[in-house]
Amino acid sequence: ALPFEMITIGGATLGAFVANNQMKVIKATLKGLGECFKGSKYTKARYMELMALLFDILQKARKERLMAIVKDVEEPHESELFKKYPTVGHDHHVVEFITDYLRMMVSGNLNAHEIESLMDNEIETHHHEAHAAVAAIQRIAGGLPAFGIVAAVLGVVNTMGSVGQPPAVLGGMIGSALVGTFLGIVLAYAFAEPLAGVLEQKVDEGGKELQCIKTTLLASMQGYNPSTAIEFGRKVRHAAHHHRSDHSFPRLQTRWHKIPDFWLNRQNDCSNIIGVDDDTNPMEGTSEQRRPHDGGSHQHVQADRRRKGSPRPDRNARDPERFDDVGGGGESPHLLLRPPRQG
Repeated sequence: ALPFEMITIGGATLGAFVANNQMKVIKATLKGLGECFKGSKYTKARYMELMALLFDILQKARKERLMAIVKDVEEPHESELFKKYPTVGHDHHVVEFITDYLRMMVSGNLNAHEIESLMDNEIETHHHEAHAAVAAIQRIAGGLPAFGIVAAVLGVVNTMGSVGQPPAVLGGMIGSALVGTFLGIVLAYAFAEPLAGVLEQKVDEGGKELQCIKTTLLASMQGYNPSTAIEFGRKVRHAAHHHRSDHSFPRLQTRWHKIPDFWLNRQNDCSNIIGVDDDTNPMEGTSEQRRPHDGGSHQHVQADRRRKGSPRPDRNARDPERFDDVGGGGESPHLLLRPPRQG
């Protein structure tokens, strides 16, 4: 009975699958079924390689202008930048996505909002096409229980021709017919549905990679430097690949930890606040060099100040160079935060 039930369920499933899908969907489904039994290719090493590729491209465009990357964009397979990263460079979807929008950036005819809209449409189209295989497997999972019932009914019909047999024989034939229902449910929820779930997760991972590229390129178009644009793209990665300790790979580590220009331009303001001389950069030097000039601890500095007879600074005193006149009467902002005394 089991071969009969399997032939009935398998034949009906295969016929419905071929009749219900186009040839491109059938090919994508067969390819996706093969990917389901492999590990995910979207590993942390792949993301790091993708980030390195984008950084090299944006850094070259920043140093040598956008026209310097025209040859890399037009012939990516001959480009030294893409050859340095074979894992990403051999993925034609990723290469086409990067080069298409770099070509638009070089042309300069579109702004960031228009390119973002095009990116969203392309990612949505890619996501919809990739989900066609997932939907096909899910439809198979939905139809397998019904095909199992059909096989069971055919078994019962076959049993009706042996009504004159002893009850023991009839019981065995009816039991064999009901195996079809069992097989349909097991194949649907133990095989087809899990395969569809795994394939859907892989499709979502591919879309996440495109989102990462999109965020990085848009950040670069909006004027951010390559290191900051890479930080934007890093935030879009999956949580499993998003560790704080991994945010700087060796190629970018020395660049990502540079002191921002903002702090270097605010040198005088920082020196007024923390008490460092004007000709000293408060953000430079080691911890030993940023200590007081006599090299002593805070307690030693206070003791020297008391021996020299210098008055202890009043924290509530108003410093005209640090605070504006607020509240009238020349009071310090610290005093304005204190509650009034009772009585």
